[in-house]
Amino acid sequence: PEVCNGRDDDCDGICDDGFGCCSGTSVSCTTACGTTGTGACAANCTPPGPGACTPPPEVCNGIDDDCDGETDEGFPCRQGAIVSCTTICGSTGSGACTADCRIPAGAACTPPPEVCNGRDDDCDTRPDNGFACVGGSTQTCAVGSCIGTQTCGIPACTWNACNFGTPPANDACGGTIQEISGGGTFVGSTCAANNDYTASCGATAASPDVVFSLTLAGAADVTLDTVGSDYDAVLYVRSGATCPGATEIACDDNSAGGTPGQARIMRRLAAGAYWVIVDGAGAGNRGSFTLNVTVTATPTPPNDTCAGAIDITAGGVFFGSTTTATDDHMYTGCPSSATGGRDVWYTFVIESSQVIYLDTVDGNRWDTVLQIRQGSCPSPATAVVCADDQCSGYSGGLRSQIVRVLDAGTYYVVVDGYSSASAGNFALRFQRAPCANAGRIAANGNYDGTTVGQGNDSAGACGGSGAPDYMYYFGLCGPRGVTATTCNAQTNFDTVIYFRSGDCNAASEVACNDNNPLCAVSTLRSTVTANLPQGLNFAIVDGFWLAEGAYRLAISGM
Repeated sequence: PEVCNGRDDDCDGICDDGFGCCSGTSVSCTTACGTTGTGACAANCTPPGPGACTPPPEVCNGIDDDCDGETDEGFPCRQGAIVSCTTICGSTGSGACTADCRIPAGAACTPPPEVCNGRDDDCDTRPDNGFACVGGSTQTCAVGSCIGTQTCGIPACTWNACNFGTPPANDACGGTIQEISGGGTFVGSTCAANNDYTASCGATAASPDVVFSLTLAGAADVTLDTVGSDYDAVLYVRSGATCPGATEIACDDNSAGGTPGQARIMRRLAAGAYWVIVDGAGAGNRGSFTLNVTVTATPTPPNDTCAGAIDITAGGVFFGSTTTATDDHMYTGCPSSATGGRDVWYTFVIESSQVIYLDTVDGNRWDTVLQIRQGSCPSPATAVVCADDQCSGYSGGLRSQIVRVLDAGTYYVVVDGYSSASAGNFALRFQRAPCANAGRIAANGNYDGTTVGQGNDSAGACGGSGAPDYMYYFGLCGPRGVTATTCNAQTNFDTVIYFRSGDCNAASEVACNDNNPLCAVSTLRSTVTANLPQGLNFAIVDGFWLAEGAYRLAISGM
């Protein structure tokens, strides 16, 4: 009979028949990963176990044949797996690995969704479809009159800002700054410039800008304008040794008119370094500009600055001009909001409290401003008073007047212009009087008071030597017929009234009245009428003999 010994014992041509296999022969077996491998039949004629079963070589079938933990290795891809592939339009898509373990090609490769990259990813023949623009593409763009190039940015596929090319050489202080002190016409463009500076006008000049240098060896009248520019240009001037200057001294947007509006600056400038900046209104105005420059050198007046202030302490009328002066003073305290113009300086000293009078009512019709300051040159810090347009009936209402009491001290008077366009000849009238206890008459009307308890300080030519009295001061912008009267029920004593002009002493008396025969209330009341001169005037209420009491002083004609 057949036994397990690797031989054909029963001579039937079959080795170890009746057993699992022929001992020692190579037989098929199941590998550790379940594939069919080969191994030697055991001595007990049983097939080899998984550990003794040699795996077969890997083939393309989607199975790990060789039990190395990898499937279809050695082939381009794993059968049926989703892999990256090249679409018909050259993009990277995805598809199933073929039955022969090859990367799918052509139509078998599914295109990816479109992304912003300048290419046709989804093979619909349209690159970057679904986005605002094709990444990397360019187009012509315009801002106002400026023509530039715009690029579609990646990865957002939106249009970048318009590019106008290389900035001009004078785009900012670090560049080549052109000198314009010789005057002339200078053309250029702010299209490619950057927004380097801002100003106090043109709300607030945050557009692209360029810089010019203006160097003056001496004082000069400077006119700058942008007439001829094709956008809403703004001009401003800074002063300082280094660009762009520490202090803005002038700014203008539309003074030169036109559509779009153009800028103009007219200033008297002292010797020094200035920086002229051509900008645009708001945040987006740019274009081709024309800068017109006129520089006229003329000598400045001797009192152009505080250091050269002319002493007017003695009083009188002082003739001068701001035409060739510089603007080195910014007035404060006036109701107007203008920035001032060219100015000249005067000074006076008073040893005690006094009434002072100043005016520029001289027949000229440019807009003056008067200011009194205290402190030290070059810039007296304390603004005592500012006056603008007090004399409405004279010189077009553009002249100024100051009437007030000041304490002892040194004062500076600035004759200024309302704006940079306000300059010209003038006559400055200055008067002072040591009657600081006097009351102020500011306008026509009734002024109630009493002489009881007042001193007997003065007397009129028609009476008042023995009674107490009270004095008033007032200023006139021009000669006027003024009437003062106590002919009323509010006055209860025998009055004397007299006018004085220019000073409050007896020598300056103009008119005096004791009794008014036409006064219905009482003929002991007084009325005085006189043609009073321009400037400082006084009205005194006095009593006849020893008379004193309450009064109402009615003033008319001012």
